[in-house]
Amino acid sequence: MKWSVEEFDASAWDALNDAAGGPALNSGHPALHSINVQLLLKHFGTGEESVWVCRRGRSPVAMVVLTGRLVANAWHPDNQTVALWVQRDDVDFADLARLLARRGLMLSVTHIDPDMLKRPDGHEPVECIETVNYIETARTVVSGSFEDYWQSRRDSVKANDRKFRNRIKTIAVRMEAVTDPAAIGAAVDAFGILESAGWKGKNGSALHPDNPQGAYYRELFTAYAANGWASVWECRYEDKLVASNLLIHRDGTVLSLKITYDESQKKSSPSLLLRHETFKQIWPHTDVIEYYGEEKGWHGWADDQRRMYHLNAFRAPWVQALRACVRRRKQQAALSTPVEQLMLAAALFPDVVTSLF
Repeated sequence: MKWSVEEFDASAWDALNDAAGGPALNSGHPALHSINVQLLLKHFGTGEESVWVCRRGRSPVAMVVLTGRLVANAWHPDNQTVALWVQRDDVDFADLARLLARRGLMLSVTHIDPDMLKRPDGHEPVECIETVNYIETARTVVSGSFEDYWQSRRDSVKANDRKFRNRIKTIAVRMEAVTDPAAIGAAVDAFGILESAGWKGKNGSALHPDNPQGAYYRELFTAYAANGWASVWECRYEDKLVASNLLIHRDGTVLSLKITYDESQKKSSPSLLLRHETFKQIWPHTDVIEYYGEEKGWHGWADDQRRMYHLNAFRAPWVQALRACVRRRKQQAALSTPVEQLMLAAALFPDVVTSLF
């Protein structure tokens, strides 16, 4: 097997994604379709990204978007849920990572879903590989009817739902999904305006029609909706938008990407009411609902959790040992990034590092 830089081949990428969707997926991961990868590069790329393809003979067995050289990183923009790495399931992730790391000193892959790429060091250390715990994420695995699912929720979850519904008994509530490719862009813009009015707008992290996030989500949802893979669920009190939920989905797998609400309506929790209605409507057509991220709003709604992780692969055992040595000096030297740490390593061991290049 050999890694090399190539032009992005959307059909090859999608074939790998669809071939290794993970045990919870019927097909490829919705967030790893080539449409999304290309739009991420378009809106958030710096021009320093490169597409690496691993081939066995002429056949691609893995692809990844990388940045960096001496210390390479699988590119991961903020709006992406999982690592931009796809591969066939009959090749070993650790072997591929070690092979790619040999182009420099080290490779880092972050935000890995263990259902997509099995964690290599589950029971014992793997040479030239280390993994680091990331967030605990959750999902709802669909089974039986929605009514059975809802009855199985904790009493506190159901009691909160009743409490919030009692607070809006005199209000005309309307919930609906926008799926039309011609209309979904405006629904994404409305989501952004609502999110920007809240705490995310104050700290500068909100999606807005006039910022790169807004442009990316608008184009993504328009393109996905054209394939039947996107919906924006909205909740209105009278005619006022009070909550919105952005979903992408393929072949029974639903990703709840973002949800926002009118913070002036917090007492009735319109986002939770919208989640309830969304689940009820999509349940018959869904196999699994994913909630990537640290947000704890899925507690009480999900029964299946797993730990995501990061992976570092090293050119050779001595590089891994050298980095461990540098880490011990890191606190004294106030170094925060792998590049800074390897710069210290180069200063401490110049002959060893420079002999590689």
